[in-house]
Amino acid sequence: MNIWNRFFGNAPADAAVQRGTSVPEHIEPTRPAKQLLELLDTYNANSAEKEAARKELLSMGGMAVDPILDFLESKHKLFGEVELLTHIGPPAVEPILARLQTCEWYTFMRATEALGKIRDPRAVPFLITQLQGTGWRNAKQREFSANALGEIGDASAVPALIAVLEVGDDGNDSTGLAAAKALGKIADPTAIEPLMKIFRPIKFSYCPRGQATPEEMERGRQRIVAAAWSLALLGVREVEDALQTLIAHAGDPYWLPQVNDEQADGLRNALKRLRSPMGKLSRVMRRSAV
Repeated sequence: MNIWNRFFGNAPADAAVQRGTSVPEHIEPTRPAKQLLELLDTYNANSAEKEAARKELLSMGGMAVDPILDFLESKHKLFGEVELLTHIGPPAVEPILARLQTCEWYTFMRATEALGKIRDPRAVPFLITQLQGTGWRNAKQREFSANALGEIGDASAVPALIAVLEVGDDGNDSTGLAAAKALGKIADPTAIEPLMKIFRPIKFSYCPRGQATPEEMERGRQRIVAAAWSLALLGVREVEDALQTLIAHAGDPYWLPQVNDEQADGLRNALKRLRSPMGKLSRVMRRSAV
């Protein structure tokens, strides 16, 4: 069972991550990619038919990427496209990057998720460029790019993530929240001080019953939760008491910042990591670098 959850995403970069790989056996494609995708999307098809279609599709390698993304844009629904692209692996990276220049946000979200799972550094420059976009129309692209950069774990993205850490989180923009989580996954010590600037103003409080918390205020508090999680992964002991407090009040709708049970699971594991030999090693490495 994966100890990292949907709020915090996959394990940080120094954990074992299954990279995308192509199917080992060679299968000569006999059907068009669109036909195979239609079969995968059909409820009536049995599992053996779907598995055969999946293997045939994957045997196309990078040539299957455009049909997969075309199908995604026409259907607007999940059919396992991220897993398909991830299994194609590195050959999918260049075709995905070419399509991301013009695709709509939903396709951008799913394709960048695949890039994060493939973890190929060739995607990093493009994602950094997207991260630096401006305007509300690019808000989702910035957020998805930050998420993917965290999954890839390339330290060259750290300056760009730090640059957006203190902005965003306005209206529908959650880039700052995504950047805070990404920095913990990359685990570069240069992110510690910027994350501490987010974390140190933390104030625990109760929200009076019947009084709604402004959405933008709660989103800012969620960024603090993400910063605490990331700092724990970086071995910063200062966040230990705050993590315990957040975990203790998980599920309480009147406690601020609000933490649900799923987020609390991620915080518990970050706390375990902080107290583990791995957390101690992170602190020793930081001191030796000073």
